[in-house]
Amino acid sequence: MPPVKRIKKIEINQVKGISNTIFDVELIPNKPTILVAPNGFGKSSFAVAFHSLRPSKLEIEDEHAHNGNAGAMPEIVITSTMDDGSEETLTANSGMNEISAAFSVYVIRSALKPRARVHKIQGNSIATASINVPDIELIGKIPPKHPLVYSYTESKQTFGSNGKAIPNISDVLKDVKLMLKIAQVDFSKEDRTGTRSSIARFRNHVNSRSGTTAQIIAAVDTAEIELLRQIDHIREIADIVKEFDTGKFGNQVNALCAAIQICELHKEKKEEFKACIKHFSYLHDKEYYVTKLKPLKATWKNIAPVEADNRLVLRFPLANQISNGERDTLCLVAELLRARRQLKKDRCILVIDEVFDYLDDANLVACQYHLTQMIPQWKQEGRQLFPLILTHLDPSYFNNFTFKDQKVVYLSRYNKCPETYVKEMILRRHDASIETDISKFFLHFHPSDRDLSAKFHTLGLYFEISTANKFNAYVKTQLDRYISKRNYDPISVCCAVRNALERAVYQKLDTADKPAFLDIHKTRDKLDWALEKGIDLPEQFFLLAVIYNEAVHIKSHRDALTPLFSKLENLTIRHMIEEVMKFCAETESHFAPPPAIPLPTPSSATVVAV
Repeated sequence: MPPVKRIKKIEINQVKGISNTIFDVELIPNKPTILVAPNGFGKSSFAVAFHSLRPSKLEIEDEHAHNGNAGAMPEIVITSTMDDGSEETLTANSGMNEISAAFSVYVIRSALKPRARVHKIQGNSIATASINVPDIELIGKIPPKHPLVYSYTESKQTFGSNGKAIPNISDVLKDVKLMLKIAQVDFSKEDRTGTRSSIARFRNHVNSRSGTTAQIIAAVDTAEIELLRQIDHIREIADIVKEFDTGKFGNQVNALCAAIQICELHKEKKEEFKACIKHFSYLHDKEYYVTKLKPLKATWKNIAPVEADNRLVLRFPLANQISNGERDTLCLVAELLRARRQLKKDRCILVIDEVFDYLDDANLVACQYHLTQMIPQWKQEGRQLFPLILTHLDPSYFNNFTFKDQKVVYLSRYNKCPETYVKEMILRRHDASIETDISKFFLHFHPSDRDLSAKFHTLGLYFEISTANKFNAYVKTQLDRYISKRNYDPISVCCAVRNALERAVYQKLDTADKPAFLDIHKTRDKLDWALEKGIDLPEQFFLLAVIYNEAVHIKSHRDALTPLFSKLENLTIRHMIEEVMKFCAETESHFAPPPAIPLPTPSSATVVAV
């Protein structure tokens, strides 16, 4: 398949909680992409859609049908931009699957499952619940052991009068890695007349020599060696066995004689050869899993791959018998190792559904390390891996994802308010002509107005918020829109909340303390100072700081609106803001509006940083 420059968008229809959504993702190959969306948005539905891909169709289980409608028609459409600039659109639905023909897809989800047991006690049924991790199937079916039957004595007799000159290949046939290399050789030309004639000619030439084994080998003509090496599969096998043991097969004649024996075995015992390679492949994969998981072996439960029910599985004790971090790390790493084995196409999509979100710092780093180890392997093989990590934790606020080269995509894009006046003002707030006044009178509560109309005009900022009073009135209208569940500007809402709670604190202070409160720089410091003065403040004033402080420290190169919107749409956050505004309104009703206080001239004003 031709390489993909970008996966532009993913459309999902009628899957679990998703009705019809187009995700503009712009996925870059071999780069971890963090897909951020709030809880309840549909991240699990996104993962379920990809998990439901079957070789010939998209098959959704009844429990994952959209709105419980088993007759719904699920669909995934992937649109990609190719290296040559063309577009490729692949569709999977209940009747077709173009996606799996072009991409290998693997989905990792939480392995935790509830389990109920019913006990009979004195005739009564008593149910108890527990959490367990089902076996993680690393290899689905263990192929039976099937060694190749080889007799060195018979091989010498078959070769001819100088059979003593050929090497014993018993060790080669028992070496797992070597035989797996040989199995990759193309044997399709072994039955051709020209191949059989060339082998017979070489055998006759060796048998025509005389002397000791060393003398016979030394007497073989170079022309005869080169003639046999023109047969691709003979040459390739000879080169493989030379790498295996240069002392035994370093000589060209020895290596070619070993290759002839292996080819004869393959030709005469094709099914046995295939069965042997199948078991060797299992042994190789088993060793791979054991080796990779050994450094992560649980400290006292000795969790490791085991053979059970003719499968190789990673078996866990009950969840309460192993630490959460240890369990989650082992689960994720085991799934990543399994993904490495199953993602075989040149293009691969790996979806990880919120597995990272609940790891502690150390295990989070460990799991990211194992994921990043996959990417160089794909690059080295000239393949493309699209690792998609679904999370509700925004990397802009949490240090949960620290990949060197990561991309963040917000699935729930903010587009509900076209007004960006406050955002533009905040992005220009550090201009020397307005910095002091913006910080003190606009972004913090102050009982006096400040007119920056001329400076706003010079900077090209919105005139209707060019005074502190106009600004506060504007953000208050946005807060009202938010509370009444209409379109709103999230940055304005955050500014209004901070202004309101600082105003409420100011009103509760003694008159003598109010000037000092206004001179304190940060909202948190203002709140702490008020507590020291004996002012009782709601816990929400402090908890909401993660939102209202972020709003006034936005960066031009980062999407500030989407993460703020995600937080503000959280039902608990919305309830907290409503409680804060109710508290502020009650405070306002008990105190007279704060009087304006004399201000120093702009030239002598003290610079106050947020």
